[in-house]
Amino acid sequence: MTVRYRIPITAITVFGTSSLLAITVVIALYLGFSQAAESTRKQLAGRANTLIDSMEQSLDARLAPIRDQARWVAQDINNLSDPSSLDAYMFGSLSAAPQVAGIAVISTTGSGRRWHRDKRLAIDEDWSRKSWLQDYLKQVETADSPTWREPIFTEAVSSSTLLHDVPLRDADGKFIGIFAQIVTLSELSSFLGREHAETGITPFVLYNRDFVLAHPGLDTGTEQQPLQRLDETGDQILQRIWSPDETDPFISRELVNTNASGIFWGNTFYLFLHRDIESYGPAPWTIGAYLN
Repeated sequence: MTVRYRIPITAITVFGTSSLLAITVVIALYLGFSQAAESTRKQLAGRANTLIDSMEQSLDARLAPIRDQARWVAQDINNLSDPSSLDAYMFGSLSAAPQVAGIAVISTTGSGRRWHRDKRLAIDEDWSRKSWLQDYLKQVETADSPTWREPIFTEAVSSSTLLHDVPLRDADGKFIGIFAQIVTLSELSSFLGREHAETGITPFVLYNRDFVLAHPGLDTGTEQQPLQRLDETGDQILQRIWSPDETDPFISRELVNTNASGIFWGNTFYLFLHRDIESYGPAPWTIGAYLN
C-alpha cells in the first residue's frame, strides 16, 4: 500500500511566505547597503575633488599675479640705460607681490640690477661672463609672453627658486633685455602648508613626476641640484606615490580630473590624491596631497 504524504496548505503558506519575506529582506538590505555605499563613494569623491581643486586654485591665486606683473613691467620699461632710476618702481612692484623674493633686469650686454625684498636691497650686477647668459637671452628674446622657466638655484637668496621672466623691448620693438622674478621653493612650500594647515593632509607639488617642488620638509637645494629627487626626500610615504599597493581605491571612479591611489604603511592606509597641471614651465607639475 502506498502512503501518500501531503504538505498542508498552511505549511506551504507559512514557509513560502517566510522564504519570500527573507529574500525580500536580503534584497532590501543589499540595495540599502549598495545605495549607501554609492552615496558614500560620491560624497568622499566630491570632497577629494574639492581638495585638489582648492590646491590648484590657491596655486593659481599665488602665481598668476606674477605673470600679470611681468606684463605691466614690460609695457612700462623700454630703456635700460640707467637701471638705478628704476629703484622706486621696482620696490613698488615688490610691495605688490609679497610672494616674490626678488626681481632683476638684465641687458643684452649682461649688465643689470637686482632688487631684493629683504632689507630693500638694490644691487648692480655684471652677468656678462656667466656661461648661461647667451642661451638665456636667446630663450627670452624669442618668447612672445611671460614665461615660467625650469627651477634654478639662485645664489643671491641661497635657495632653489621658480624663475619667471618676460622680454623687454624698446619703443621700436627691439629686444633690450630681460625682466626676471623669483619665488623661493621654501616660500611655496610654506604657503601650501598654511593653506591646508587645518585639514590634516600633507600637501606636495612634484616637478616632472620625480622631483619635489613643494613639501613641508623641503630643503633649500644646491646649485648642482636645485630640486630634490623624490627618492631622496625624507618622506617615505611620498616616495611610494608611483608604486602604490592600491591603484583603484573606493572613490576612483567618481573622481573628475583627479587621480587616486594608496599604500599600506604598517597598519595604516594612506590615500594619495593628485592631478597634473602644465601651466608653470617646461615640465608638468603634479599637485596633490596624502592623508590617512
